[in-house]
Amino acid sequence: MKAPDPSQPLANKRWEAYANFRSKGLDQATAWQRTIPFGTPYKGTNTSLRVSGHRCESRPEVRTRIGWLTADVRRRATGVPEALSRSDIISASLEVSEALEAAYKACLNVTVSVPPQALERLKSVWAGHLARQGKMGEFHQVTAPNEVVQVMTALANYLGRVCTCPRP
Repeated sequence: MKAPDPSQPLANKRWEAYANFRSKGLDQATAWQRTIPFGTPYKGTNTSLRVSGHRCESRPEVRTRIGWLTADVRRRATGVPEALSRSDIISASLEVSEALEAAYKACLNVTVSVPPQALERLKSVWAGHLARQGKMGEFHQVTAPNEVVQVMTALANYLGRVCTCPRP
């Protein structure tokens, strides 16, 4: 008997759905549970789901289909670079800085009700990110750009207005 072409969907729709879920990284129990038709009550346990998933995956056509789907996902991921350059990392870090700054400024807006603890946590995350970013130089030198110093000074000025923690 000739094995089916793994690039073609499986004849059994439930096996095909299971193969798709497994190729996306779900474990056997979760993948099998997601093949249960919507609205159908399930009275079994996680162990029975795992056993059912294992039985399905032990079929050679399902196993080869999962392998083909997984490889296909990797083939289609052509936009993902193999490695990031230093400038890519610095650019991403700058984008994160801008996003954190925008979030902090939005939280300071008087029309938004943000708990003081959440604002303090955001401020500490932003300050920690800026401290790490200040150490990033193009050639691994330790640098502290003027902008980082200005932002850190601004955060220190806000400390008394925002923090509700008792002073030591």
